[in-house]
Amino acid sequence: MDDAIDLCRAAPAGAAKVFVAGPTGFDQRRRCAEAGVDAVVATPLDLRELAEWLEYFRDREAPEPARVLVVDDDRLAAEMVAALLWVCGIETEIVTDPTTVFEALDRIAFDLVLMDLSMPQIGGIELARMIRQSRRHLSVPIVFLSGEDDAETQMAARRFGGDDFISKRTDRNLLVRLVELRVERARVLRSLIERDGLTGLIDHSRFLERVGQELERGRRTGSNCTLAMVDIDNFKTVNDTWGHQAGDHVLRRLSSALTAWLRRTDVVGRYGGEEFGVLMLDTTPDQAVPVLDSFRQHFSRLDMVARDGAFRVTFSAGIAGSTRASETASLVAAADAALYRAKAEGRDRLVVAPASAGPVPQHTRSSPTEWKDGHRRTDGHAARPPSGRIRRTGPKEVSDADGHERHQV
Repeated sequence: MDDAIDLCRAAPAGAAKVFVAGPTGFDQRRRCAEAGVDAVVATPLDLRELAEWLEYFRDREAPEPARVLVVDDDRLAAEMVAALLWVCGIETEIVTDPTTVFEALDRIAFDLVLMDLSMPQIGGIELARMIRQSRRHLSVPIVFLSGEDDAETQMAARRFGGDDFISKRTDRNLLVRLVELRVERARVLRSLIERDGLTGLIDHSRFLERVGQELERGRRTGSNCTLAMVDIDNFKTVNDTWGHQAGDHVLRRLSSALTAWLRRTDVVGRYGGEEFGVLMLDTTPDQAVPVLDSFRQHFSRLDMVARDGAFRVTFSAGIAGSTRASETASLVAAADAALYRAKAEGRDRLVVAPASAGPVPQHTRSSPTEWKDGHRRTDGHAARPPSGRIRRTGPKEVSDADGHERHQV
């Protein structure tokens, strides 16, 4: 342990330090803290826990710009705060009419709400209580910015939905730093709350929320997005043949490989069970299909490691573009119907929903469009015989190599 502690102390400032050790007591943990260790992982090593730490440090080093909603009836004061935050790379939106705050919250996922405590239309405390009435906004930190010095008022502000209280007389640099720290902490907590425990992807509710936000953005800017519903073929057979641990391995493998294959701006979520949702931003279905189809072929060649050997699995996907539907439910329904068609036609393939609105036909030969091994089919027939069966391979054929190339649309 002494050598490891010395290495941690000698590591460059700002480098993430993960300490892997056996059972550690209070003194050992204190020494780790003094050496600047960021994470302690116990042995025997849990690879999933280590991977989650590495992903956390990766995201911390290249985070998306923070987004703060400034709520203040005094526009001049709000613009001054927004300018201070903008200099530090924090994106802001100003709301001077408190009655429109929910329109902003429903449109964008903010990392923090910076709110004036005293406004003529409605008090900040009452507005905070209203924001907390929605489950979607429970995890958004609310920080009150006010010249109020009364301790009882500050406690009431915290009791009824506020997370922190910053005086308007606070030094400007300190105010910005406090906001940055609160945003950083909020992102960590939100990632724990909103992510699936097995795969680390965002969960069902958060994924649908992102779909709705991107559809709203598309209405404002004219941009397109593409939704793909991905479902592992014959997943029950995997669990029955190889065990549920092997099934969990398949789910984690698909989530990590898919995330690595796509752009960082694309959104991948676990929709439920063995089904995943993929939202590709600023992308049409015609642009999305080659990327997803090449990943489908890549994934079908990966060996899934099990105790008694290895096996391979495939997936099917239904794809729908945002021009087809203006609401989340209808877009998901279109992608789901296309996924159903992909399963019915033999699995291990992509099906694109028709561009026009209306239900996806299930029995016609002309639509939707089917993709198989890079070839477009519109007659409803498979490009080759179905290949959804699980293929056993011997232990010597196992390969752990995932593709890490990021494919740009």
